[in-house]
Amino acid sequence: MSLRDYKLILGGGGARGFAHLGVINTLHKIKEPKKIAGCSMGGVVASLYALYKDPVIVQSKIDFILNKTEFKRIKIDKFSKVFSSLFTVGRLFRKRHLIKAEVIMRLLEDIIPKETEFSDLKIPLELVCFDMKSGRPIVLKEGRLIPAIVASASIPGIIEPVESDDKLLTDGGVYGSVPFFICDDDLKNIVVDVTYDPPVEFDFSNALEFFYKTVEWQIYFLEKEKRNAILKKDVLVLEPPVKRYTLKNFFNNSIIIEKGLEYSTEK
Repeated sequence: MSLRDYKLILGGGGARGFAHLGVINTLHKIKEPKKIAGCSMGGVVASLYALYKDPVIVQSKIDFILNKTEFKRIKIDKFSKVFSSLFTVGRLFRKRHLIKAEVIMRLLEDIIPKETEFSDLKIPLELVCFDMKSGRPIVLKEGRLIPAIVASASIPGIIEPVESDDKLLTDGGVYGSVPFFICDDDLKNIVVDVTYDPPVEFDFSNALEFFYKTVEWQIYFLEKEKRNAILKKDVLVLEPPVKRYTLKNFFNNSIIIEKGLEYSTEK
């Protein structure tokens, strides 16, 4: 693979997003991106790479967080089928979210200096969020980094949204799991998509699961339309073979990273 100047865009995808790091390992050896962007899990990986500009350090920071007792206590892997649990749905009726944003911020402060701002980064970064008040995607490029990361990855109903300047910011994946709309006209764009798959088998006997999978199909077709439109531009889409993994595979990060590495090396 040979590259001219490019912008790297990392989509969401829960645990599948660890494949981004495998791809970054390959690209880093060839040429570093001029810009990097992401949303949700892709935003987390993009932020760490923009800060440290070293895939080995990024992986060590991620491993550190995953091994912390405070992270394991969150049991984020249990939220992969949150809406198929009547108990959890009942909890959501009583509160706006299951995990406070400050809990995630404190975890990130263990691997990112608390006062870090976008201007401190080694690679220009864009994080995509969604403003629940205006119904518009928001691209964050300045200000404090940690609140921006949490906003970009705050899964609606699971992680508390971040309030900022009269906005209620939540996971950028609400607008689309892959933020194709931020492709740059002046650079080649490399987009890493770990979510482009139709929903697979599920339990037809469970009404909540049936509803959940219906929404997944709707999202799939919307993503397909966006994808087809953007492929007319100067865009290279990479799709590591990680569709078998879901959020519940959060602690299989090393395997998923390796999948991304193998795939991108072959490309």
